Amino acid sequence: MKDTMIIGLTGRFGSGCTETSKFFHNTKGMEYFSISALLKEKAKKKVKDFDKKQPNKKRMILQDLGDELRKKNPENPETVAPIVEEICKRKPKKAVIECFRNPHEIETFQRKFKKHFVLLSIDASHDKRWDRLKDLFKHKDEFGEIEKRDAGDTKNLHGQQVKKCMEMADISVNAEEDFFDCDGTKNGKIIDSYAQRLSDFYDLIENSESRPPYPNEAYMHQACSVALQSRCSKRQVGAVIVRDTYSFKKELDKEKLKGAIGYVIATGCNNVPYEDEDCKKKYPEKCYRAKIKKEFLENNIYCRKCGHKLEKNSKLCVDCGFKNEVFPGKLLSVCRAVHAEEAAIIQAARLGSTSLHGTKLYTSAFPCMLCCKKIIASGIIQVVYLEAYPMEESLAIDMFKTNNVDLKKYEGVTTKSFHRFFKRNL
Repeated sequence: MKDTMIIGLTGRFGSGCTETSKFFHNTKGMEYFSISALLKEKAKKKVKDFDKKQPNKKRMILQDLGDELRKKNPENPETVAPIVEEICKRKPKKAVIECFRNPHEIETFQRKFKKHFVLLSIDASHDKRWDRLKDLFKHKDEFGEIEKRDAGDTKNLHGQQVKKCMEMADISVNAEEDFFDCDGTKNGKIIDSYAQRLSDFYDLIENSESRPPYPNEAYMHQACSVALQSRCSKRQVGAVIVRDTYSFKKELDKEKLKGAIGYVIATGCNNVPYEDEDCKKKYPEKCYRAKIKKEFLENNIYCRKCGHKLEKNSKLCVDCGFKNEVFPGKLLSVCRAVHAEEAAIIQAARLGSTSLHGTKLYTSAFPCMLCCKKIIASGIIQVVYLEAYPMEESLAIDMFKTNNVDLKKYEGVTTKSFHRFFKRNL
């Protein structure tokens, strides 16, 4: 299968994987394979009157069936095995697969097709996806229930783990616009815009020398590289602060400067202060937050709600029924590490040579509320973040919007595949 190109798609419910796969099939001549269609065929044979079920019920049946099939053979899940077999048999030049929902499915394709397989993650915010699918559900809670299961539980290795799948992507694509309708004709201008971006990634996959990295790809790659310096035992995060070429060449036409690289002012990763030891070396739990939580729960002998003395080795209050198992407040606030965004801002202050007013910040994770306030106060005007659209940082999102800081979900080649697409054989 020397000249084969296989594009796999992954994304949360309602993000647009179906329409994206149709684009590749209709405009690029790629053969179309659908994991969900395969599951539906199996569900019709197994479940009576499957087609007459409500959309949320159908979805839950498919989720259960997918879990069952993956559990039978984790190394070669039956959710994708027939598709792999069909591709090997027919040997199509180009194929698009919709839609991976478990890391084992992706790993099966990576092992079988190696460099011929490229994974794209398609993403859109929770509100945007609900807006697209609200006619299928009675209320938003139904949608939220399915989405929660779709995102995944790391303890259930055979279940849906879309969030993990998206982290494995070679290319991240944003589908936040109203770019599709059932017949593919709604708002043609935005469809053209989305198609142009998909075509750009298609050309890059087909020919890795079709273009160099765009500036945003280079900056995010640098942020992810800086993250590797973090000694945090829980999570590695990196950030870079950038001043665009436009900022210091205002007299030139922006179109002429399109794609021109500016310069990095400062970098940072989440780390303890320089003179201190990292948590791995200092604490048996390998994390200061874990140590604080453990000590609090061990020493907490009175109910936090009613004050009744707790029974020995039990955190359940027999008087009021309150479970005293959760640390009060956010553990994030007791972390010893300076966050990546904070570290970059502090580095710029230590250098003391430039203002951050009008700059951009690239970060591998969405900023927390603590960092949000510092970003705004420092004069940064745009934040580009890598991870999936956040669902739990609404306060930070609101504060960024109120203070006119532009929030932008990263789109482009991910750092794990940076050299795969941009390395030149000189």
